Amino acid sequence: MATKLEPPLLGGRLLAEWVVIAALVVTLVVTVLAVRSSLTDDRATDSRSATTSPADPRPIALQGASAAPGAPRVQVMIAPETSGDVRVTEVVNTSSPVASLDLALPPAASSGGLAASPRVADLQVTVGDVTVPAAFPATSRRTTLDLPAPGAEVRLTYLMSGATVQHRGPDDRRALVQVRPLSYGVGAGDGLVTTRVTGVVVHNLVCPELPVEEQLCGREADGVWRTTDVPADSSTVLAQLDLPQG
Repeated sequence: MATKLEPPLLGGRLLAEWVVIAALVVTLVVTVLAVRSSLTDDRATDSRSATTSPADPRPIALQGASAAPGAPRVQVMIAPETSGDVRVTEVVNTSSPVASLDLALPPAASSGGLAASPRVADLQVTVGDVTVPAAFPATSRRTTLDLPAPGAEVRLTYLMSGATVQHRGPDDRRALVQVRPLSYGVGAGDGLVTTRVTGVVVHNLVCPELPVEEQLCGREADGVWRTTDVPADSSTVLAQLDLPQG
């Protein structure tokens, strides 16, 4: 009499492997959909934004918050150095000339658990064709800076230290940098800030003060990472990047 052959049953180990594979597939699909969603409609960029000189940040055309007519705008460019110090150029545009700027250091700690105490050196101020050195008080986190002349565009350049936390491990160039404009208070309420990072490999930009669904605020275009337009009062940026080799 013929014997009816039953299909072999999957062993416990093989079954477990199939469960793991299925879980990985589901995770990959969810991740891809999330990334595609976050990138939608954020590809446009001004053709002038390809420049990578920290001395020449220019307006960036990315989707983001909308500013009221005449509201201040701040463009920030950061160029991290091997030491972890950060060269910063900050351009403030206002609707009418101003004679002074209220400046404030970034917070010593922010979302993401970054333990850093920023300090500013080599501060220079440019209005029109006039550039003068300035100093940020060592004993204060805020100061009022008198400008060399009234102006509707003010350029600040400075070296920021104490804003970088380096990774401890095999890849010790990996770092987390926290930045926020010194001119933080200029546009608070209705102004916009855009930050871009040059000269290093960037892995992500996060704006921890925005609503959760908007915190992944970084985009790459023309080889440069930048944020979308961010409200001035929520303009702290955490940049995960690789510091340049010495």
